Amino acid sequence: GNNISFYFSYIDQYAYFRVIATNACGTTSVLYRFRSVACSGGGMLMLAVNPNPSTANTKVTLTEKGKPGSKKDIRQIKIIDKTGLTKKQYHYGAGVKNPIVNTSGLSPDVYTIIAFDGNRWAAARLVVQ
Repeated sequence: GNNISFYFSYIDQYAYFRVIATNACGTTSVLYRFRSVACSGGGMLMLAVNPNPSTANTKVTLTEKGKPGSKKDIRQIKIIDKTGLTKKQYHYGAGVKNPIVNTSGLSPDVYTIIAFDGNRWAAARLVVQ
């Protein structure tokens, strides 16, 4: 089957989606609720993208909340469109703290950019012009 992914920006955040199935016998509807996973081994991660809006290249920075100088390694980045499709994906080795991602091939729109430090994910909105 198909996979559905949810990316949460904050701890204790909920996401809801409703599935409606219709056939000749009628319609049924089910509401599903998901909660983000609590972090362990550190505080919440904050993801910054600059410039935002972007037209070509965007620098990505991952820090611990409340510690702006504590840049974290970034091991993976995904740029996801409104439908949940991964439009771009980048993988990095240890020690990469401020990678530059190329957004020039993306259509103008609002995307979700997520970054992984090896243990946790963080998300932010990215506007491409």
